[in-house]
Amino acid sequence: MFGTVLIGVGGLALLYVTIKILIHAFKSAGILHAIICFLCGIYALYWLFAKYDESDKKNLIIIFVVGIVLYFIGAGMAGASAVAAGGAG
Repeated sequence: MFGTVLIGVGGLALLYVTIKILIHAFKSAGILHAIICFLCGIYALYWLFAKYDESDKKNLIIIFVVGIVLYFIGAGMAGASAVAAGGAG
C-alpha cells in the first residue's frame, strides 16, 4: 500500500516538472520543441539542464530527482509486496 503512495507522489512530482518544462519550451522555442519534450522524456531532461533559464532551475532539478527516486522505491516496494502476497508464481 505504501509503495503505491510513493509511486503516486513521485509521479505527481515528475508531472509538475514536466509541465513546467513544457511551458518554458513552448514560450521560448515554439510548439515543435514543446511537442518533442512531451513525446521524448530524454529531450525534456536535456531541456531542463541545457536550455531552462528560469530562476527555479535548481528547485526543478531537485524535484525531478526526488520524484524519480520516490517512484522507483515505491515500485520496488509494491513489487516486493506483490511477491510476498503470492502474486508472482
